[in-house]
Amino acid sequence: MIAFYYFTTILPIALSGIFIWKYGKKASLYFSIIFLLISIINVGYFAQALSNSLESALFANGIAYLDGCYLEFFYLLYLASFCKVELNRYIKALLFSISTVIFAISITASKHHLLYRSVTLTKIHGVSVLEKEYGPFHTVYYALIGVYLILNLGLLIYGSRKKEISRKNFRLLVVMYFLTFFSFLIGKKLIPGLDFLPLTQALSLIFFLIIANHLSYYNLNDMVVNTLENEGLIGIVLFDEKKNYLGCNKTALTCFPELKEQYVDYPLNPNSNVCTQMNDWMNQTEKKQGNESFIWEKGDITYKITVGYMYQKRRTIGYQLRIEDDTREQAYVKLLNDYNTNLQKEVAAKTEHIQNILNRFVIGMAEMVQNRDNNTGGHIMRTSRVVELLADEILKDNKLNLSDEFFEALIKAAPMHDLGKIAVDDAILRKPGKFTDEEYAIMKSHSEKGAQIVHSLLADVENPYFVNIAVNVAHYHHERYDGTGYPVGLSGEEIPIEARIMAVADVYDALVSKRCYKEAFSFEKASQIIQEGMGTQFDPILNSYFCSAREKIEAYYSSNA
Repeated sequence: MIAFYYFTTILPIALSGIFIWKYGKKASLYFSIIFLLISIINVGYFAQALSNSLESALFANGIAYLDGCYLEFFYLLYLASFCKVELNRYIKALLFSISTVIFAISITASKHHLLYRSVTLTKIHGVSVLEKEYGPFHTVYYALIGVYLILNLGLLIYGSRKKEISRKNFRLLVVMYFLTFFSFLIGKKLIPGLDFLPLTQALSLIFFLIIANHLSYYNLNDMVVNTLENEGLIGIVLFDEKKNYLGCNKTALTCFPELKEQYVDYPLNPNSNVCTQMNDWMNQTEKKQGNESFIWEKGDITYKITVGYMYQKRRTIGYQLRIEDDTREQAYVKLLNDYNTNLQKEVAAKTEHIQNILNRFVIGMAEMVQNRDNNTGGHIMRTSRVVELLADEILKDNKLNLSDEFFEALIKAAPMHDLGKIAVDDAILRKPGKFTDEEYAIMKSHSEKGAQIVHSLLADVENPYFVNIAVNVAHYHHERYDGTGYPVGLSGEEIPIEARIMAVADVYDALVSKRCYKEAFSFEKASQIIQEGMGTQFDPILNSYFCSAREKIEAYYSSNA
């Protein structure tokens, strides 16, 4: 008989040792308390079985009351957490208080008659057994056990319907709970002097070991971190909310051996580059209030440092630095970036080559037009230069708020302004004298046709911004500020600014160039006509810029005379 109690005492202690050895610091709090309580409870049963005095037997028996008072309480708490149920804190406090009162009464049973009205100590097969007549508080004890039974059954029924709960662990809990409860009911009734409850309590720890093992597979976060740590792939450094160093794992020490010299609970060493950088990472994370990632190169190794907060429930309690060897990924990123850069350069070169071909083609078409027109030899190149000189002056104060991109597009578009003349019949284009009204109407159509040609040529190969400016230059450079121009009759600022600038350059070149129907005007006369036309033919805001550029324009024409 006594060997039974030796066995039931040693078994839970051994199983508790296995539990601590296997799960250590990562052990569930509830599991740890349950293993401890069962070991103590079974020591109580063992001590009672060996007792030679009534007082010592009652004290040992009181220890066994840890079962119904506290073991059932922590069973309930674990079952609630397993079933993902939050128990009301007032209910927990009430149950714990009642359990504590009953346990205090049970452990002092030799001093009063609250738990037992009378009790005697006898020996059965060498085992000390208490013969009891129960008192009023024993009824309260049974009532408490009944409450725990109802609550546990309710949780088991509720948990059976939840899909996110492990079916294996749930079945183990059900079998374990009812086996223990059945042993509590039969007690010593099967074999006098032999209580089966210590045995079932000890065996229940085997169930808990199996459940703990299963749970380790379902905790994905721990599984991933453990795997990475065991493979040396992830380092962890911890700090409190004041950025005091708390510790790190072996992988972190391998990455940053400077941490070996760091005292726990103290700020990082300000004389260490690594420690200074870690402080900076935490400061940046604090400012942005979220996880931040940083790259740290050390020799041939590139580390990815992810800095985040540590939490206790919803309260921030410190910082966590996660260190990963990112050398291969960063090398791949660099290779990809280099490839993209080279590809972009090749694309840019090809695009520039295509644009140069297109520009030469357009200029070639414009030159072909001027070669057909006896009156406009060299006109497109000269007007383009005048546009460029006017642009330089406008940019100096830039009161018109025009961008560099605008002027680049305007200068590039200027040679295309008369491209529509390619659609005008040679008989009209090369006519040496004055046009008839019908011929002049055909001649004026070149601006509208030019806009159509420019759009057709450029729409699919140039950016829309440049295409729009080039079309406007071709379409509206014969519009007048007073609204008497062609082809639409726009006036004032209705005329696009690019066309207004082009108009000044176009007319100035026509004035200072010799035509079949007139001699070239002097620079003085041409400038006078341009300035007199400000407000009627030309935008008056361009007058100051024309005057500023006049000297350079005249020098250009003189050098090309």
